[in-house]
Amino acid sequence: MAKPEEFLPMPPTEGPPLPRVLGQRWPGRTSISEEKLQELIDDVPDVDDPSEINYWEKVNDYQVYLEGWCDACLAGTGFPPIEEGMWDEKVEYIRDLTPGILDRKAKEKGLRLIKGGFKEKTDEDFPEHLYGVSYGIYEK
Repeated sequence: MAKPEEFLPMPPTEGPPLPRVLGQRWPGRTSISEEKLQELIDDVPDVDDPSEINYWEKVNDYQVYLEGWCDACLAGTGFPPIEEGMWDEKVEYIRDLTPGILDRKAKEKGLRLIKGGFKEKTDEDFPEHLYGVSYGIYEK
Protein backbone atom coordinates (compact mmCIF):
# COMPACT_ATOMS: atom_id res chain seq x y z
CA MET A 1 0.00 0.00 0.00
CA ALA A 2 1.24 3.51 -0.87
CA LYS A 3 2.23 5.83 1.96
CA PRO A 4 0.40 9.19 2.26
CA GLU A 5 3.52 11.12 1.15
CA GLU A 6 3.51 9.13 -2.11
CA PHE A 7 0.22 10.67 -3.21
CA LEU A 8 -0.16 13.72 -5.38
CA PRO A 9 -2.19 16.53 -3.83
CA MET A 10 -5.83 16.29 -4.82
CA PRO A 11 -7.13 19.08 -7.05
CA PRO A 12 -10.66 20.19 -6.15
CA THR A 13 -13.39 18.01 -7.68
CA GLU A 14 -10.93 15.85 -9.64
CA GLY A 15 -11.16 12.63 -7.67
CA PRO A 16 -8.83 10.82 -5.31
CA PRO A 17 -5.06 11.32 -5.38
CA LEU A 18 -2.90 9.09 -7.57
CA PRO A 19 0.19 7.37 -6.14
CA ARG A 20 3.38 9.15 -7.23
CA VAL A 21 4.90 5.78 -8.10
CA LEU A 22 2.58 5.58 -11.11
CA GLY A 23 4.35 8.57 -12.64
CA GLN A 24 1.04 10.06 -13.72
CA ARG A 25 -0.21 13.59 -13.48
CA TRP A 26 -3.66 15.07 -13.49
CA PRO A 27 -5.25 15.27 -16.95
CA GLY A 28 -4.80 18.69 -18.51
CA ARG A 29 -2.35 19.84 -15.84
CA THR A 30 0.90 21.46 -16.92
CA SER A 31 3.48 23.71 -15.34
CA ILE A 32 2.21 26.52 -17.59
CA SER A 33 0.09 28.81 -15.43
CA GLU A 34 -3.24 30.18 -16.61
CA GLU A 35 -1.64 33.63 -16.46
CA LYS A 36 1.21 32.57 -18.78
CA LEU A 37 -1.25 30.93 -21.17
CA GLN A 38 -3.37 34.09 -21.21
CA GLU A 39 -0.23 36.16 -21.85
CA LEU A 40 0.64 33.97 -24.86
CA ILE A 41 -2.90 34.32 -26.19
CA ASP A 42 -2.89 38.08 -25.65
CA ASP A 43 0.42 38.34 -27.55
CA VAL A 44 -1.14 36.99 -30.76
CA PRO A 45 -1.27 40.07 -33.01
CA ASP A 46 -4.65 41.53 -33.99
CA VAL A 47 -4.00 41.41 -37.75
CA ASP A 48 -5.78 39.96 -40.78
CA ASP A 49 -2.82 37.81 -41.86
CA PRO A 50 -2.83 34.09 -40.96
CA SER A 51 0.94 33.78 -41.44
CA GLU A 52 1.48 36.18 -38.50
CA ILE A 53 -1.08 34.70 -36.11
CA ASN A 54 -0.45 30.95 -36.39
CA TYR A 55 2.75 29.80 -34.69
CA TRP A 56 4.46 27.63 -32.07
CA GLU A 57 6.06 28.79 -28.80
CA LYS A 58 8.27 26.77 -26.45
CA VAL A 59 7.42 27.18 -22.76
CA ASN A 60 9.41 25.11 -20.27
CA ASP A 61 9.22 21.51 -21.53
CA TYR A 62 6.06 22.13 -23.55
CA GLN A 63 5.23 23.23 -27.07
CA VAL A 64 2.32 25.66 -27.33
CA TYR A 65 0.48 26.08 -30.62
CA LEU A 66 -1.38 29.35 -31.11
CA GLU A 67 -3.76 29.90 -34.01
CA GLY A 68 -5.43 33.28 -34.28
CA TRP A 69 -8.63 33.60 -36.24
CA CYS A 70 -9.32 36.52 -38.59
CA ASP A 71 -11.41 37.14 -41.71
CA ALA A 72 -8.64 35.81 -43.99
CA CYS A 73 -8.77 32.54 -41.99
CA LEU A 74 -12.48 32.25 -42.78
CA ALA A 75 -12.14 32.97 -46.52
CA GLY A 76 -14.34 30.70 -48.60
CA THR A 77 -16.73 29.91 -45.74
CA GLY A 78 -19.39 32.40 -46.82
CA PHE A 79 -19.09 34.47 -43.65
CA PRO A 80 -19.04 38.27 -44.05
CA PRO A 81 -16.14 40.44 -42.83
CA ILE A 82 -15.84 41.20 -39.11
CA GLU A 83 -17.47 44.62 -39.42
CA GLU A 84 -20.58 43.09 -41.05
CA GLY A 85 -21.48 40.85 -38.13
CA MET A 86 -22.32 37.17 -37.57
CA TRP A 87 -19.78 37.15 -34.71
CA ASP A 88 -21.48 34.38 -32.74
CA GLU A 89 -21.87 32.12 -35.78
CA LYS A 90 -18.20 32.56 -36.72
CA VAL A 91 -17.03 31.85 -33.16
CA GLU A 92 -19.18 28.70 -33.00
CA TYR A 93 -17.70 27.57 -36.35
CA ILE A 94 -14.17 28.16 -35.01
CA ARG A 95 -14.94 26.31 -31.76
CA ASP A 96 -16.17 23.34 -33.81
CA LEU A 97 -12.97 23.28 -35.90
CA THR A 98 -10.51 23.68 -33.00
CA PRO A 99 -10.39 20.08 -31.63
CA GLY A 100 -9.63 18.61 -35.06
CA ILE A 101 -6.95 21.22 -35.73
CA LEU A 102 -5.25 20.58 -32.38
CA ASP A 103 -5.32 16.80 -32.92
CA ARG A 104 -3.86 17.21 -36.42
CA LYS A 105 -1.04 19.41 -35.08
CA ALA A 106 -0.21 16.71 -32.50
CA LYS A 107 0.05 14.05 -35.20
CA GLU A 108 2.09 16.29 -37.52
CA LYS A 109 4.70 16.94 -34.84
CA GLY A 110 4.55 13.60 -33.03
CA LEU A 111 3.39 15.27 -29.82
CA ARG A 112 0.70 14.55 -27.24
CA LEU A 113 -1.97 17.17 -26.68
CA ILE A 114 -2.36 17.87 -22.96
CA LYS A 115 -4.73 20.80 -22.99
CA GLY A 116 -6.34 22.93 -25.65
CA GLY A 117 -9.26 25.10 -26.52
CA PHE A 118 -10.39 28.39 -27.97
CA LYS A 119 -10.36 31.78 -26.23
CA GLU A 120 -12.75 34.26 -27.76
CA LYS A 121 -11.89 37.95 -27.90
CA THR A 122 -14.43 40.15 -26.14
CA ASP A 123 -15.67 43.71 -26.56
CA GLU A 124 -13.25 44.69 -23.79
CA ASP A 125 -10.37 43.52 -26.01
CA PHE A 126 -11.50 45.87 -28.81
CA PRO A 127 -10.58 43.40 -31.57
CA GLU A 128 -10.13 44.93 -35.00
CA HIS A 129 -9.38 41.69 -36.88
CA LEU A 130 -9.11 38.85 -34.36
CA TYR A 131 -12.11 36.72 -33.30
CA GLY A 132 -10.02 34.73 -30.86
CA VAL A 133 -7.21 32.22 -30.52
CA SER A 134 -7.16 28.42 -30.59
CA TYR A 135 -4.38 27.04 -28.39
CA GLY A 136 -2.86 23.67 -27.66
CA ILE A 137 -0.30 22.65 -25.05
CA TYR A 138 1.74 19.63 -26.13
CA GLU A 139 4.49 17.39 -24.82
CA LYS A 140 6.67 14.67 -26.38
